[in-house]
Amino acid sequence: MAPPQRARVLRCCSCRLFQAHQVKKSVKWTCKACGEQQSFLRAYGEGSGADCRRHVQKLNLLQGQVSELSLRYGYLRGARFSCPVFILAEWWIQ
Repeated sequence: MAPPQRARVLRCCSCRLFQAHQVKKSVKWTCKACGEQQSFLRAYGEGSGADCRRHVQKLNLLQGQVSELSLRYGYLRGARFSCPVFILAEWWIQ
């Protein structure tokens, strides 16, 4: 039986979405959402494909919630602020 495919959690520099990609020797990858080709700079997680997909869903959900709160409460106070999500789950990387 072949070993399971390894995947990485990456983040697009253009659209800022987290996504799972198979581990490859090449450092180039293409965003599945916006099509931007870019170099691999940082992995936000690594593991099996299923684990990476779950982690991507969690990270994109958290990023969306932070963005929504930023917009909602930033405009109420009269100042727009941004809250970038920097989540590196060291405990999750296998």
